[in-house]
Amino acid sequence: MDKNTSVFTTKKIVVALEPITTVIHDYEGEWQFLGNSDVTMEDLLMVSIKQILEIDDTIEKVLDMKQGQEAYRLPNGEWSFSKLEY
Repeated sequence: MDKNTSVFTTKKIVVALEPITTVIHDYEGEWQFLGNSDVTMEDLLMVSIKQILEIDDTIEKVLDMKQGQEAYRLPNGEWSFSKLEY
């Protein structure tokens, strides 16, 4: 993946360093990196994947997800993958 790819995340992740607990690679090819907090439109930011990796380098483990997949961080730090359903 090109490290300059734009992705969606939240201000809480970028500014407050809330842990990333959910990663979505949707059917349109867009990426979302989310925490446990509720998200409003005002909370959303678009950043590069490079910025996400600077915040949390373990994200490298989920970047090979195909479109239509999501990953959840388990309490032990590992990732659980599933098909995106919506």
